[in-house]
Amino acid sequence: MGFRKPKLTADMVPVADWHSVEQFSISNMSRLNGREAERDMWALRTPRMIGKKLTYAPCAFLNTSAFVNGPQQLFEDRDCTRVLLTVEDGQEVDGQHHFRVLDTHDTPIGTIRKVPPKSRPFRHTWRIDQPDRPEIAGRNEWSGIDARSLAVRAGGEVVVAAFSSLLASDDVDPGQGPPRVLVWKGGAEVVMTSGGAHPYRICTDWLDRRLAFAVALLGDQLPARRNRHDLERLWAPRPA
Repeated sequence: MGFRKPKLTADMVPVADWHSVEQFSISNMSRLNGREAERDMWALRTPRMIGKKLTYAPCAFLNTSAFVNGPQQLFEDRDCTRVLLTVEDGQEVDGQHHFRVLDTHDTPIGTIRKVPPKSRPFRHTWRIDQPDRPEIAGRNEWSGIDARSLAVRAGGEVVVAAFSSLLASDDVDPGQGPPRVLVWKGGAEVVMTSGGAHPYRICTDWLDRRLAFAVALLGDQLPARRNRHDLERLWAPRPA
């Protein structure tokens, strides 16, 4: 008499070690069963193979009820009792918004900074400050290009309009259109990429993963005030 292997369910997908994560996204999808997505808790998830099946293993959990009205935190366990990190409310410093990131023991491990653009139509950029490491700047691939100079080269005001639409505005509805792709560099080294239809990808060993997770919690297009509807729109899986 043969025995069939038990069906793989969402809660059977083991928690991944957050220290070694190389790519992740915020999702409640634990795996695909044919064309159907199997849903689980909202978490930061990373691709993992279990046998021949691709799963999306949680590496840090979100308590969505508390997240809407309380502090921005990630947890190490499904019951959300062991805090992995906390992102403090932003403080304005010299025109920038600074978000301090705390570890399990409320010890600061770094700061995420939202930097306003020097001029329109460009949008804000981001910085990650990790102790004893170079400043990490998160910008889109067009951030160093002036729309007017592009128009001169291409010969037309249409180019200005097109690139203005691409690069502006900081007040965009978070549910409208695909998020921009950001490249995060420490000096000349690419440290991380984020945005678009792709997950966050970490390209270096020295980046503290908790700071990358904090960037994901803040989100490039998150509104100042959050509600569950915003979270569902922002974190719903996007087509590749």
